[in-house]
Amino acid sequence: MNFLKPPLLAVVAIALSTQFSQAQWLTKTDFKPLEGGNLELHIANPDGHSANDQRPVIIFFFGGGWKFGKPGQFYPFIQELSKEGIVAISAQYRT
Repeated sequence: MNFLKPPLLAVVAIALSTQFSQAQWLTKTDFKPLEGGNLELHIANPDGHSANDQRPVIIFFFGGGWKFGKPGQFYPFIQELSKEGIVAISAQYRT
């Protein structure tokens, strides 16, 4: 695996450890009931956010040609955007 040089390998390791952690900043909510399990929105709200706030929102849909991927791919991004005051969402969809 010569293409995974040490700096790239470190970035991948950090992304994977962040991607699968159950962090305090993450909220999951069902948005589509299905027989095999509900689809979820993975939401990172800014600190102090309330339902009455008017804030910008961004929604990420993972890549993979609508065939593979997971919402956790965007956890590092939605977490950082929430720190900037944006409600950031990573949506799950059927693959």
